[in-house]
Amino acid sequence: MRMISAIRAGFGTSSELIGGLWRGPYWWLVPVAALLLPAAILFIFLQAVPLVAPFVYTVF
Repeated sequence: MRMISAIRAGFGTSSELIGGLWRGPYWWLVPVAALLLPAAILFIFLQAVPLVAPFVYTVF
């Protein structure tokens, strides 16, 4: 149950970020945030795979 609430909190935070950017003067950052957030989530999940993890670290 804690994991589900943590995931919901993460999605809430990201939706607040995109909503705040959209309403404010930085509306042009919404596409950037929309591309970076899924990429970050993908990198986090890829680090769990032992064969892929060394290649993810070389990206940074």
